[in-house]
Amino acid sequence: MPRSSGGTRTISLCGPCHGKVHGVTSLVTTSALTRAAMERKRAAGEYTGGAVRFGYQLSADGRTLERNEAEQAVMAAAVERRAAGLSLRAVGDALTARGLMPRRSERWHAETVKAVLAGAA
Repeated sequence: MPRSSGGTRTISLCGPCHGKVHGVTSLVTTSALTRAAMERKRAAGEYTGGAVRFGYQLSADGRTLERNEAEQAVMAAAVERRAAGLSLRAVGDALTARGLMPRRSERWHAETVKAVLAGAA
């Protein structure tokens, strides 16, 4: 029984045997199963590791993501300025001038603005 289902003593399985456990008759690789599991977790709004994207924060349960309203407001301001025709650098300068700062820097860089805008889409 896997740890995810309460098991304590687990053994590694080869790809074909792992597939049989999951009811799949074709060759299933561990990486394919992991990729599918991570996609399900992301679709459910669960944290899957790495940096939490701008506009969200890890909830108290440590498993799910929730909206960070202050960062969501910064994202909305960035989208608004970009829609007005400002360059990425100009959007960053406008946000910095308003005191709307990124998480780990003293000013906005064009690449950071681009990443934030991609997350807002």
